Amino acid sequence: MELLEREHFFEQLAAVLSEVEAGNGRTVLVSGEAGIGKTALIERFAAQQKSTRVLKALVERGLEKSPLARLFHHPSQADDGAAVLAVDILEKLPPDSELAMAFSNRAQLHMLADETAQAEHWGQHAIVLAEKLGDDETLAHALNNIGSALMIAGDKNGQPQLERSLQLSLARGFQEHAARAYTNLASNSVKDRDCANAIRYLNDGSVYSLERDLDS
Repeated sequence: MELLEREHFFEQLAAVLSEVEAGNGRTVLVSGEAGIGKTALIERFAAQQKSTRVLKALVERGLEKSPLARLFHHPSQADDGAAVLAVDILEKLPPDSELAMAFSNRAQLHMLADETAQAEHWGQHAIVLAEKLGDDETLAHALNNIGSALMIAGDKNGQPQLERSLQLSLARGFQEHAARAYTNLASNSVKDRDCANAIRYLNDGSVYSLERDLDS
C-alpha cells in the first residue's frame, strides 16, 4: 500500500528516532480520525528501521495492564525475545500485576508454539503471583494458557484449568477472557471428539459473545 503525502510525517519520526538513538528519551503521539492511516504510517516507518530494534505492545479490550507486560517484536523483524525482555525488565522491580501478566504472556506464546512444558512453567509463575496479589484478571488469563496448552497436548488435566478460567471470568465480568475460554474449550473438545462438550461450549460461547458484541 502506498502512503500518499506522508513524507513530512516520516521526516518527523526519523528526527525523533535520531534523538532516541542519541540517548534522549522521546514520546510521540500519532492522533487522528479512524481510517486515515495512523497504523499504516507507524507500521511502514517501523519496517524501514534496519539498525534499530522496534518493539510493539498489545493492549486488549478489557485487559487493563501496562503495554510493557504484553511486549513483542514488530512482525517485520526477527523475534529474539521481546517477551523475555519484558520479564527481565519487570523482575528488577517490586513484583506486581505487570510482572504476573508478563509471565502469563510468555505462557501464551509457548502455548501457541505447542511448547507445553514451557507454557506450564510460565503459567504457574503467573498463577502463583496473581493469587498472591489478588489479581483475578491475570489469574484467568494464565489458567486459560495452561489449560489450553495441556489440552492441546492431549492432557485431560487442562480442562479443569480452562473451566476455572471460564467461571472466574464469568463471575468477574472479564468478557474477553470468558470468550477466549469458551473458544479454547470448544476447539479442544472438537479435537478430542467430545461432541457433547463441544456443542455445549460452542452454543454457550456463541450466545455469550453475541450478546456482548464480542463476535466481531
